[in-house]
Amino acid sequence: MLAPKDRTLPLESLRPPPGFRLDAAVSTTYSLDLMSLLVAPLAFTFFDWEGDDGQPTKDPNALLEALRRHVDRIHVFCQAGQIAVPKTYRLLFGYLESSVHEVRAVRGGGVFHPKVWIVRYVADGEPAQYRLLCASRNLTFDRSWDILLVLDGVVGKEATKKNGLFPKWSG
Repeated sequence: MLAPKDRTLPLESLRPPPGFRLDAAVSTTYSLDLMSLLVAPLAFTFFDWEGDDGQPTKDPNALLEALRRHVDRIHVFCQAGQIAVPKTYRLLFGYLESSVHEVRAVRGGGVFHPKVWIVRYVADGEPAQYRLLCASRNLTFDRSWDILLVLDGVVGKEATKKNGLFPKWSG
């Protein structure tokens, strides 16, 4: 049973490991709310721009600059025609234009419906770390609960025997 108080916000799930920073992120979703998409770059922004007291900086110029830097590293693929049009225009939405990619299913009548994030974090002198998030909800402000699987790892230099349990696919 899932306890209501035992939960993590998506914002926290995107937070880079200590000492690491965002290198690249790819996300997929069926429907997309542009305001909810701002959560991703802002997650990286707030954690990059902490003040001496550990709280997010209150300098709006610093926050805007960090948002501008991170948005080029984020790409979101969603079902064509399923972007929620905001009721009010916000200047920040203009920064998202190069990050959003509408796609259509290859087969007629199909839909593009995965809900995953693949994120790469880097730090000077350290191997890159990867995070896979597999969600049950689209990238919207839907109020329903979301189940989120979060897997962290690094790419090793050698093959791991337990990964050889399955025969290689010869495509």
